[in-house]
Amino acid sequence: MKSLATLVLLAVFAVVFSLSSDLCGEENLPLSGVPRVTKEQIKELVGQADFVLLDVRPNEQWRATQVKLPGAIHEDPEDVKGWAEKYQKSARVVTY
Repeated sequence: MKSLATLVLLAVFAVVFSLSSDLCGEENLPLSGVPRVTKEQIKELVGQADFVLLDVRPNEQWRATQVKLPGAIHEDPEDVKGWAEKYQKSARVVTY
């Protein structure tokens, strides 16, 4: 459980940092060893049984936006321990 929560948090940070890679260069990013995916790769994965796309934006930001990715599940980033066990350890999880 603890390792899954840590993995999810690392993935969140990886996505955030990957969005800024165009500005500062990939080699200068922390967690450069964390896998990143492109939007094209996500499009291919959506709908597959072992794939989970998690929207972990803060609740206020999630509620305020009209932009939500199809197939994404919103989870509260402040409550990882409350939802991390819902997902199989073997699942491919992408957070944003």
